[in-house]
Amino acid sequence: MLSGVSTTVQLKREGYTFNHKRVLRLMHEKELLVKPRKGYVRTTDSAHGIRVYPCLYSRRTFRRVDEGNATKRELLHTSRS
Repeated sequence: MLSGVSTTVQLKREGYTFNHKRVLRLMHEKELLVKPRKGYVRTTDSAHGIRVYPCLYSRRTFRRVDEGNATKRELLHTSRS
């Protein structure tokens, strides 16, 4: 399947002159456009009975731009040891 713009380019190569908006409208009417992807499917069960701990990282204030990333790196480094 081609998009409206690439179809317009192909038609122009073959000698036809159409506006890309017209080609897009006709493709939409004939259902020739690529169908959009389906929505996101959530795979995590958040309704479980296990205690969920709050995210303390989001409540922290930083003085420098990269301070948050440095803290994450330090946490990863200490958890691997």
